[in-house]
Amino acid sequence: MERTENDADHLADLWAEFLTYANRVFNKLSHGPKHGPSKGWFDRVKHVRKTDKILSYILHARNADTHGVERIAQDSNLVSVKIRPLSSYKDDEPIKGKIVDNAIVGPGSHYEFIQHAVQQTNPVLRLVPVTDGGMKYDPPAPGTYLDQELSQADPIDIGRIVANYLERIVAEAENHVVPEPS
Repeated sequence: MERTENDADHLADLWAEFLTYANRVFNKLSHGPKHGPSKGWFDRVKHVRKTDKILSYILHARNADTHGVERIAQDSNLVSVKIRPLSSYKDDEPIKGKIVDNAIVGPGSHYEFIQHAVQQTNPVLRLVPVTDGGMKYDPPAPGTYLDQELSQADPIDIGRIVANYLERIVAEAENHVVPEPS
């Protein structure tokens, strides 16, 4: 099967890749400030990462993706329907109004046959709760995070907020770089 930009698995892979790159930014920043005012600045950055719901979620989603086997996102357009064949019902079990095979049993036991149509739609990636270190982390609810509004907990909005934050702290980090003596 050819991958397209609308492929849900591909979108989930891109989300996981984003989580990895965001984590790398924090890792790179952690190597610079070992003491002095730079250390105090980075200690504040670490505190925000632990306490902000979005930053905490993406850290643990990245850990769950890297070290676990559960999915960290899923296509919210997927629907699961369970249809039981008529033969699976007991003789005295009422089946009126239930979907069985391709029929709905109506009043007076008359059958209305239905056709099933499956339409492929563009996938909509939905973030799911993740488990990291035995703890469960839910996707952040709509609200204000890192001085930015999150209208819905989707990867694009969360990615935008995180990317803006990372850009800001990288710019701040440049002010905390101490040149090495020559």
